[in-house]
Amino acid sequence: MKRLSHTERWRTAAGAGALFVALLAINVVASAFRLRVDLTDERLYTLSEGTRSFLRMLPRAAQLKLYATRGEAMPIPLRQYARRVEDLLREYVRLSRGKLTLEIYDPRPDSDEEEWARKYGIEGRSLDFLGEGPAVFLGLAAVSGSREGAISFLSPENEPRLEYEITRLLHEVTRAQKPRVGLLSPLNLLGGPGNPFGGRPSPAWTFARELQALYEVVSVSPTDDRLPENLSALVIVHPREVDEDLLYAVDQYVVGGGRLLVFMDPLCLADVESMGPMGSPFGLSGARSDLNKLTEAWGIVMNPMLVADPLAATAVRAGDGPPTRNAAWLTLRGKAIETGEIATSGLNVMMLPFAGALSGTAATGLTMTPLLRASESAGLTDPMEATMGGDPGRNLKPDPTARLLAVRLAGRFRSAFPNGPPNRQKEERRDEEKKEPAAEAATTAQTSSPGGSDAAEHGEGAPAPSDAREPAADMPSVKKNDSMPPAHLKEGSSTGVVVIVTDVDLLYDRFAIERRSFFGYEVAQLANDNLNFAWNLVEQLAGSEALISLRSRGKFERPFHRVQKIEQRALAQWRAEEERLMAQLQRTRERLAQLRNISDPNQQVIVTEEQRREIERFRKEQFETERQLKEVRKQRRRDIERLGWLVKTVNLAAVPLAVAVFGVAHGVARRRRAAA
Repeated sequence: MKRLSHTERWRTAAGAGALFVALLAINVVASAFRLRVDLTDERLYTLSEGTRSFLRMLPRAAQLKLYATRGEAMPIPLRQYARRVEDLLREYVRLSRGKLTLEIYDPRPDSDEEEWARKYGIEGRSLDFLGEGPAVFLGLAAVSGSREGAISFLSPENEPRLEYEITRLLHEVTRAQKPRVGLLSPLNLLGGPGNPFGGRPSPAWTFARELQALYEVVSVSPTDDRLPENLSALVIVHPREVDEDLLYAVDQYVVGGGRLLVFMDPLCLADVESMGPMGSPFGLSGARSDLNKLTEAWGIVMNPMLVADPLAATAVRAGDGPPTRNAAWLTLRGKAIETGEIATSGLNVMMLPFAGALSGTAATGLTMTPLLRASESAGLTDPMEATMGGDPGRNLKPDPTARLLAVRLAGRFRSAFPNGPPNRQKEERRDEEKKEPAAEAATTAQTSSPGGSDAAEHGEGAPAPSDAREPAADMPSVKKNDSMPPAHLKEGSSTGVVVIVTDVDLLYDRFAIERRSFFGYEVAQLANDNLNFAWNLVEQLAGSEALISLRSRGKFERPFHRVQKIEQRALAQWRAEEERLMAQLQRTRERLAQLRNISDPNQQVIVTEEQRREIERFRKEQFETERQLKEVRKQRRRDIERLGWLVKTVNLAAVPLAVAVFGVAHGVARRRRAAA
């Protein structure tokens, strides 16, 4: 082999040193620049355009305070999730251009950080099997001036909604005032005297009460001819017998870029109950409502028939008989609820009694997103047949037009009144009707006055010129509006959003709330996800553009299945011992509790020395069992962490090691060729 000379060795060393200095200089220069590349499949670490625009126009500064437990008390999966949350929050701060700051705290027991976390409403959760382990904190608070809000616990299960929850929290604490929401309905959503036959006043619906707590709710009557000003969103529930002028106002509101949420129904049971024992003079058709006059211009109409889906049939009790399956009484689960949308991503089960179907395609300039849908087995059935107690799904024919139950339309809407407001046409007809009687009255006055033409010639019986310029006493006077009416919009110049739901009863307390007695008190709890669905929609529409445009984020976990199997084996190795110790600890605690009851001084029972020794023995046994259980859990975590470090080491070292081996082998081969 050829040996290097002294000069060549120095040159080699100088070259290596120069290369090291160059790499160091490149790192120093590159550290001044922040270059981020998101190579994940679904762009998981890139904020959506809606959030980015919201942060650019953030109205005021805010502080984000992340309270996350550190150390062994935090399980490894939750620790990894907390790190992802922190990374996402730092991205919020980076894009806010100095308006957001991030503070991270470890709320240790009895510390000031723990006290402040509880002050913001962030509570620790025990992840122990019996709920007696140390509390783990993972919550977020946002403060802007005197306004503050918090997410009490950031659950990994809700990670697809994480960006939405953070953006919503910032929107709440930085906005100047509560959003103004219009509520239009012929039903007593806000409470009222009830029907004239019942006598008792009707309470407000839970749906409406929650809206009043979160928003400035403005009630709109179906007989009004205009909408309130400065609405953030408009909610219409059961649009039955709405005045045509008000329909035009709703149309112009949407065309002008407004946000509309409408619940309509081919058969509204809440309306049937509100009519009292006499019912509607029009039968079941009197409980039907739709906005087809407007939605038809947007490409969507609701069928007056009911949707029947055998795969979503619900067991319903009619009278005193046994429960029977009713395919028109829908219980939606799984694929029937769109999981890719924020408003529906966390929902599990919804109940829609006698819902309708939407058909058609979105008009030009609009995009349609389904939110709720029936299965491919769904068809249409008559309302009378569905309410007679039978199963409308027995001889049902599948119908492709019976699948859409709720959709969202977004884009630039066209007016359903292309010829202008309806009152303009009414005024033109009234003017024509006024002119005809006036002309007839003038002709009659000339021909039927005393003296006929002679009277006219001599001026007898003819009205004075000044009187002719005044309106007749019996002619109705038209009151002119002093303010100029707004210009008619044929097509929108900004983006509007409309959400259409084909059931009203999903909001009704009887189908959405369960009331139970708890120690003599009546407790109300959600029976399903109906109200969560409605509240989510209102929250999206009444919020900023960012909340409307956000979707559920994709899957953050791309697990290594082989690694998961190894972890499961590690867990199984210690699970049996952990369960044995848990059972032993439970028996010890029960026995100790019994002995303590015996030794209660209020019971005037003399405790023998033997009983005292037994109590002391069980205390020691409890302490020893708890110590062993803690050691088992530590060992389990140690094994999993050791496995994690092994996987990381292999991943990080495999490529450099392979390059080094290749380099050495290549160098040896070159030397051998040179020597040969």
